[in-house]
Amino acid sequence: MAFKMRTTRPEAGNKYYITRANGGYSYAIKGNPTDSKCDVLSNCVGYAYGRFNEIGNWGYCKYLSPVNAERFMEYNNTGIPVGQVPKLGACMVWQGGATKKGSDGVGHVAIVEKVISPTEIITSESGWGSRNPFWNATRKKGNGNWGAGAGYKFLGFIYNPAVKDDDTIDNDPMAGYGYGKTNSPLVNYTKISPNKTSPRNHVIDTVTIHCVVGQCSVEALGNIFAPTSKQASSNYGIGPDGRIGMYVEEKDRSWCSSNGANDNRAITIEVASDTTSPYKVTDAAFNSLIKLLADICKRNNIKSLKWKADKNLIGHPEE
Repeated sequence: MAFKMRTTRPEAGNKYYITRANGGYSYAIKGNPTDSKCDVLSNCVGYAYGRFNEIGNWGYCKYLSPVNAERFMEYNNTGIPVGQVPKLGACMVWQGGATKKGSDGVGHVAIVEKVISPTEIITSESGWGSRNPFWNATRKKGNGNWGAGAGYKFLGFIYNPAVKDDDTIDNDPMAGYGYGKTNSPLVNYTKISPNKTSPRNHVIDTVTIHCVVGQCSVEALGNIFAPTSKQASSNYGIGPDGRIGMYVEEKDRSWCSSNGANDNRAITIEVASDTTSPYKVTDAAFNSLIKLLADICKRNNIKSLKWKADKNLIGHPEE
């Protein structure tokens, strides 16, 4: 079959992500906070259990059991093959804590959506207590823990019986956008900053704009971001003359908003402005900003942007 990646949150009414009590296929508990569209989210177990079965389009939840994440291997009740090599559609399982007692952690599960190499993959995930019910992540094998924190231990992959080893991805939506595969052709000046994280670990789905207090040229901004001691950067900057500078490529996370979750999913832009409120920008800078926003959205398949002048929403663009 042609495997179709999931790069967007499950749509409202998708029964694989709705509890049986509410007319769905899932035996999982409701998420926390409970998503209004799919009530097993936010919850890594509810998501992975639903996604694993959705891939097979069985019409019900046929495989796996919605136990604590770290016990998915033990409750593999149909004897599905497991292993340490990533494959499309597989369920990844991590143990949380030193034991498999829920008191020291319940672990985590995620689904493999793309295999870039034997040591690098793209996953789809959810998480208990997360204000964002769905995300994609790039995970690298590293020391064998696939990017999980020190409190987690990777146990293995549960292979999806609906996916064959020779299956290919159908119309891969990340082939040309989503993870910063390209940069803006509108750039007039480039000075790449060392202050970045490469690569970003989230699909680009938002933009964060900040004012540089002082009518700072793109060259001056590049010099500001050049020293490692600054520990700051942005993907783009716009000078008072409307010229656009690039300091961190779109494939990489800038260090801009003091919020890692936001910077991993956002294209960040610094715009030259006055030094006092209301921090006016020039007409030339504003016009370039609009053109840059349109270009970013087109290349990264962002359907629309909504202005939110609220710092509390940084990292939570769905709200």
